[in-house]
Amino acid sequence: DLTAAQLGGIEFFRADLSGAKLCRANLRASNLRDAKVQGADFREADLTTTILRETDLTGVDLSTNDLSSTLLPVGWKRPGS
Repeated sequence: DLTAAQLGGIEFFRADLSGAKLCRANLRASNLRDAKVQGADFREADLTTTILRETDLTGVDLSTNDLSSTLLPVGWKRPGS
């Protein structure tokens, strides 16, 4: 359980975070490129300047996150937008 963890700037490249509880975690400037994130809980996590490029976000709920400075996969859109 990584709820509210301070994980800013960490390299998660190709890490398996499937099903991880990351609610309210600080992931600022972290690299999650190619990480497995299916089923991870990112509710209210700080994703400021976080790298999610080349990450499969299928089924990941980012509806409560500010993604204005997050580096997202090319062509990714919030579901319903």
